[in-house]
Amino acid sequence: MNLSFALVPAWPPLAWLARCEPDTEAVVISHGPNVEVMDDWFCEAAWDGEFNDGGFDRTDIVAGSGGRKRSGQLVFVSAGNTVDRLVSLNLAGTILVSNSLACLAATADLDFLLDHDWHAAFHSIVKGIEHYQSEIPSSRGNILLTYYRNLVWNGHTLRRVEKPRIHRNLSSFECYYDFLVETLHCVHLNSADNSRRYPFQLLTTLSTGYDSPTVTAVAKTVAPKVRGFTFGGMEEPSTDSGSEIAGYLGVDLDIIDIGKWRDSANPEVPHIAADCLGEEVQYTAAASILSSRILLTGFHGDVVWGKDIDHASENFVRGDPSGLSLTEYRLWANFLHCPIPFWGARQSADIVRLSNQQTMHKWDVSGGYSRPICRRIVESSGVPRELFGRKKKAASSWPNSSAQFLTPQSMENYLQWLEYNRPSLIHGPFSTILTSRNADRIFFKMFKSTQRAAGKLGSIGHSFATLDLVRRPLHWFETVDWANNPKPPWVLPLRRFLFPWAIDMAKRKYIGDK
Repeated sequence: MNLSFALVPAWPPLAWLARCEPDTEAVVISHGPNVEVMDDWFCEAAWDGEFNDGGFDRTDIVAGSGGRKRSGQLVFVSAGNTVDRLVSLNLAGTILVSNSLACLAATADLDFLLDHDWHAAFHSIVKGIEHYQSEIPSSRGNILLTYYRNLVWNGHTLRRVEKPRIHRNLSSFECYYDFLVETLHCVHLNSADNSRRYPFQLLTTLSTGYDSPTVTAVAKTVAPKVRGFTFGGMEEPSTDSGSEIAGYLGVDLDIIDIGKWRDSANPEVPHIAADCLGEEVQYTAAASILSSRILLTGFHGDVVWGKDIDHASENFVRGDPSGLSLTEYRLWANFLHCPIPFWGARQSADIVRLSNQQTMHKWDVSGGYSRPICRRIVESSGVPRELFGRKKKAASSWPNSSAQFLTPQSMENYLQWLEYNRPSLIHGPFSTILTSRNADRIFFKMFKSTQRAAGKLGSIGHSFATLDLVRRPLHWFETVDWANNPKPPWVLPLRRFLFPWAIDMAKRKYIGDK
């Protein structure tokens, strides 16, 4: 088996697609300009080993993806987390494998069902790697989604295999902290290795919550000069930006106006094309500082660094799919995504037990929002207790559940797409009215008013609200715009078809604007 590489200069920098033909010696890998290419392997990845060894198939610490030839087989390596994935498709025996759903769709010339519950399909990864929806339908057959597992091509068939199962000694806070620091040190050396054509430098996010200050504090022990960014602006007051924390940690901090993403051209497209929700679309505003970076984030920290042992799972069961919408955008913007809480998280029960040990009591605060591991790391780095972890914060943007909805250019494109596809989408004499922008505004205001009223009624009395006949309709109305709900009780007519529109738009990155 040989690897044959085909550079596609017009593709996003980090995108790749492998074509595996049965009983054919060469596997052809088409790739964007910044994918690292060697004789026996390729990657857009960083891991906890020597870069020149190309051993990313032998570890569970991987940011990004790639492929490694060993013993006559090709191992396609997915990220060591569930905010990135591999996608694959069997076309009459020819296997396509890629790190981009849009790239796969464009190459295979396939379409997606217009009126399918894509929200539930992509959201299902919160159930963990054993229970998510691993196949999604397309016009050319089912596409396999692979999270936190590898794929092996033996020249005839493609099979999914487990990543290496590495047991770590996480019996004490000191052991766990040393593991985080040593692992990040190795990943940093790998990502910035001089042998790379395109190295990646560390970049962190920062807020006044728990997770990002923890990640930044760990990063500061590894690299003397760490750059970070935070979201500010009108939608996120600067007093919550984490700038004071940056001062104590000695981090160079960029404050990004969280509303600036709306100034970009069709900013929602790569995010919605990734997971139907587009919840990290605000990262588009940070494009200028994301390029050539390995972005360290705290996604999954709510579970791993929390105190609730019942939620700890070796299968990465999560409360929400946050971070997943970056999986396509990062290929376009040229950065790796490295959510540190996933490291060692197959032993999440061991990590959560640490938070409940008596030795951690000093860093366990009252009020129902406590993450002792985070607080110990950050406070030990010199940050005063009152500056972080006071209340839960979320920096996500949800286009589908916001009054503004899409940006003007995206809305124009979406309405044109909707008009073209209307006969296949909505039937009946009221289809044009139901999918108009004005109708959407009216529906949205109506549902938001109903939501507020339901919330007030639900708080009148617990005894009243526990009556099933009352509780269910109240909950239905109270959660009308919870985009994070895997089965949202409603989707406004105009907003039902965002994923097929976005994936059609994203495909143009790989086939040209037609």
